[in-house]
Amino acid sequence: MFEGVQVKWNDGQKDTIKDLKMEVVVDSGTTSLLLPKDIIAAFVKTLTPPLSFEPITSRYDIDCNAEGPATFDFVIGGVELKIPLKELISEYADCKCCLQLYDVKSRELDYAILGQSFMRHVVVRHDVDALSMSFKQRVY
Repeated sequence: MFEGVQVKWNDGQKDTIKDLKMEVVVDSGTTSLLLPKDIIAAFVKTLTPPLSFEPITSRYDIDCNAEGPATFDFVIGGVELKIPLKELISEYADCKCCLQLYDVKSRELDYAILGQSFMRHVVVRHDVDALSMSFKQRVY
């Protein structure tokens, strides 16, 4: 677990930067990103067409071709890590998609999780001796 993470995006007019005021876990066993509700709600407002929230599953249904900020970024240790919007959209049924951002409270957690959507675009270095992790943008 680590702290001091920011989430950032640009809606075409301005940068929005939000502090994650909780501990963060990087988890390859989680497909999506679990973040505070206020951050998700602010990001969802930048997407078109508007999303619908499905309370039973705690997910946002989204047009599979939705438009919005090109990336959803994390700033960790001063390093900006960009996650393409398309990585946050997942098809779950025939021509239906959902946003891979979930509220931590819907899963009864008090920490954020950065799952596979994050890890596909980031190189994670584990230093077991120093009990630390560092990150850099994956280049394809």
